[in-house]
Amino acid sequence: MAPVLPVVLPLQPRIRLAQALWLLSWLLALAGGLTLLCSGHLLAQLWHLGTFLAPSCSFPALPQTALAAGAVALGTGLGGAGASRASLDAARYPPWRGVLSPLLAVGTAAGGGLLALALGLTLILPVSLHQGLEEGLEAALVHYKDTEVPGHCQAKRLMDELQLRYHCCGRHGYKDWFGVQWVSNRYLDPSDQDVVDRIQSNVEGLYL
Repeated sequence: MAPVLPVVLPLQPRIRLAQALWLLSWLLALAGGLTLLCSGHLLAQLWHLGTFLAPSCSFPALPQTALAAGAVALGTGLGGAGASRASLDAARYPPWRGVLSPLLAVGTAAGGGLLALALGLTLILPVSLHQGLEEGLEAALVHYKDTEVPGHCQAKRLMDELQLRYHCCGRHGYKDWFGVQWVSNRYLDPSDQDVVDRIQSNVEGLYL
């Protein structure tokens, strides 16, 4: 395979070039590792808030793409660091000659493409996250009372934890609770006239 850069360099410039590439490779690996940690943390937070995200929300694609870009950057950086170090040793460098060109090509194309995709998603998806949380919180309020309905048994506990953790109330404010029935029908006495009056006082037939 032909050399990546068919340029003959004296020994000292070659050493300085290899040292510079070694340093840049480790910086790339460090950036890739930090990207992996940050995107993994964001994915974990989104998983924790999954109950309050609408199923149609596509925001999780952003940390997933960043996770892939970080993995590619980490691998490319480690490979580049190894190749740069081996280039100073005539006995260790020949095995790298066959893989260096594909490594750089694949790393640059895949890493650059994923990075560009992640940047594009960064500009587009925050709106999706906002809308997804709006719809998800609205659904969580509606199902707050469904403590015995399969699929919604944990809605009350998770909503309580969310409000306590972030010191918030409702979706936009405390008045949101005035428009939903947050008491389960199990705890309502249908023979109580006050309960009947409150259910009949609105067009939706809910205990508000």
